[in-house]
Amino acid sequence: MTRFMLLLLWMSQHLSVLQGEIFTSLSQLKGLARLEAALSLSLDNYLKDQSQPPEILRNFADNVRRESEIARGDIENYIFHPINSFQLVRRFVRHWKELDSYLSKGTRNDLQWEIEVNRPAFPTSKDYMGSISALLRIQNVYNLSANAIANGQLHDGNSSGGLGPDECYDLGVVSHGLENYEDVIDWMREALMRMSPPYEYSGALEKGDVLEYLSWAEYQVGRLDEAIVHTKEILDKDPKNERAQNNLNHFEVEQLNLKQPNTDKVAVNSKKMLNNKMGKKESFMLTYERLCRGESRKATDYRTSQSAWLEDSVSPIINRISQRIQAITELSVKWPHAEPLQKPDGSLPSEEIGDRIATVLFYLSNVHAGGSTVFLNMEEFVNPKKGDAVFWYNLDKRGRPDTKTRHAACPVIVGSKWVANKWINERGQEFRRPCPRG
Repeated sequence: MTRFMLLLLWMSQHLSVLQGEIFTSLSQLKGLARLEAALSLSLDNYLKDQSQPPEILRNFADNVRRESEIARGDIENYIFHPINSFQLVRRFVRHWKELDSYLSKGTRNDLQWEIEVNRPAFPTSKDYMGSISALLRIQNVYNLSANAIANGQLHDGNSSGGLGPDECYDLGVVSHGLENYEDVIDWMREALMRMSPPYEYSGALEKGDVLEYLSWAEYQVGRLDEAIVHTKEILDKDPKNERAQNNLNHFEVEQLNLKQPNTDKVAVNSKKMLNNKMGKKESFMLTYERLCRGESRKATDYRTSQSAWLEDSVSPIINRISQRIQAITELSVKWPHAEPLQKPDGSLPSEEIGDRIATVLFYLSNVHAGGSTVFLNMEEFVNPKKGDAVFWYNLDKRGRPDTKTRHAACPVIVGSKWVANKWINERGQEFRRPCPRG
């Protein structure tokens, strides 16, 4: 139970991170995978010198060695898979740090020294929460089941190793903090399944901790019978669990009230059953997720980010791109009529150069899965393809924001997405795109 409370506290302190993107860049993840491969060799050498190393340490060494061999085959494809990057970050945040603490209790050795020297390169708890955020965002946007993700199946043809009970539990705890109770139920069920035969689990996670989250989430969505069953299961193993006792009393009283002919109680329970991820989403989010999945209602045939800005003077190639944009759009791209290719901060232009009248978006890489650009009000989506570009006007001919061009980027499922923007400003376009008279 102490472990349960400590993890809940740790998660609650970092939930605000989920509003942003994953903190660790892909280049950092490459370095992290290479560092783990080096540490894996040192760990194997350390174990050879030990007469009877703990089984948990041998299992960890086997797991790290196996993952390092997979990563060595194609390091980019390995880290581009969000499950692999999630597990990589988790191993450093949890297990490599735990190993460091274990080694510090014995005689100083080379492995301990190597871990300490490289500790500044270890990911932080924020990095770990970012990797969880990426997985949960993919799950919700693309309507994936916890079971599919836990089995490493995010997209056809792109699979990875599965998740263990502890990892499913962590994803469930964060879903609990976000009040996505249907997700909590799915993740905690996956954790329970992976703690039972034929799975061979020997970790520290206790079944009672999983059942507490599961039963509370079931109560939150109106599954009282299941919540009572799982709470009684907690008390069978831990009769003195006060929280479970209080919950059981509360659940049974509410269940009894629901059996009475009282329409108000029925209404309350029906409302609770809508307390899930679908019931809380606004319409524009449902449209966004539907379009990201390629489900347009029109009849048609068809992570961390890093950025930099490039002036036309940087390279003849950049200058030629700008000239081609001008030829295609018939808009001026000279400064200050247009901004450099891709801004570093995405700040709005100043009063002197006016609003952004138009945007050109270039796709610089192919994406294995996900990463579309969706236009919410137009029911359109564009899949990223290297060499393609999308152009649209942000303002209508009267200079007013054009709501039809409201757009958003979908999360990448597998792969890496690189784009470049060219923003064309309002000032300087008076004779190229004049306002209508009258």
